[in-house]
Amino acid sequence: MKFPAYKIIDKLYIEELYSVFLVKYQSGFKFLGECHNFWECMYVSKGSIKVSADERVYNLQNGNIIFHKPMELHKINVDNKNGANAFIFSFKFDGDEANNFKNKVFSLNDEQKNIINQFTDYVCRNMTEYGFEVYPDYGKTFDYDHMYKIYQMPLQQSMTYRHMSQTYIYQLLLSLSKDNTITDSIITRDSIIFKKAVTYMNDSVSHQIYVTDIAKKLNISVSQLKRIFLKHSGLSVHKYFLKLKFKFASKLLKTGLSVTEVSEKLGFSSQSYFSSSFKREMGFYPSSIKEYQSDEIKFYLK
Repeated sequence: MKFPAYKIIDKLYIEELYSVFLVKYQSGFKFLGECHNFWECMYVSKGSIKVSADERVYNLQNGNIIFHKPMELHKINVDNKNGANAFIFSFKFDGDEANNFKNKVFSLNDEQKNIINQFTDYVCRNMTEYGFEVYPDYGKTFDYDHMYKIYQMPLQQSMTYRHMSQTYIYQLLLSLSKDNTITDSIITRDSIIFKKAVTYMNDSVSHQIYVTDIAKKLNISVSQLKRIFLKHSGLSVHKYFLKLKFKFASKLLKTGLSVTEVSEKLGFSSQSYFSSSFKREMGFYPSSIKEYQSDEIKFYLK
């Protein structure tokens, strides 16, 4: 009897891992957020966490997982009295199935929770071997530099750890690719206004618009608009719009446009102002963008 060969076509590619860590958030914890050029997932294993992802706002519960696509502005807020535990991992992700995970939040089934549990158990065993606390308990502030340092050590020193982590993530992605269970975003008047405002900003990213223009467009007061942005993004309206411009600028620069062309296209008053502002937020000058084609590009919201 002949056994036919069945071709395996890879639709998912995980080429690089950036972080794998667990964390315990106390009530009142706030992280103003970040933006980077790789994927990040956050799974809530206990409690609830309010998450802003670009224009969307979610209240993630135990068993929910959110996918943050590259260059997505995201922040978290823990406002329940009992705090929350989360498992976070970030990676470079490509393939035909990658787009199916954009703007998605899933409620995991038993099979998927089992994959996550095996993954976290593996991480815990390794962290214990390195002598680190498995679930660092942070108050209302968070030392991400410290977290990345201790949780990147196994990634840096063990190829086996990288492969095992990659395998668990593959299992989860493959299971989720056939599961369309999605948690709805929070629907409140403020969240609707926030979403409309960000959509308007994205549509106007090539122009110079002001807070008064956005408020008028949405038929609300300037003070109300400012309050909603601080609530859902932790940023001023102007600062948020600037972040969106730099996201778009990064994409344009990578297509080969010059700094001068991008500065003019995005409505900056001068190339020097564009370059200095870009450097302040991104950590490098726009003229150096090609050096970061395959490296980590990341900036914090502050």
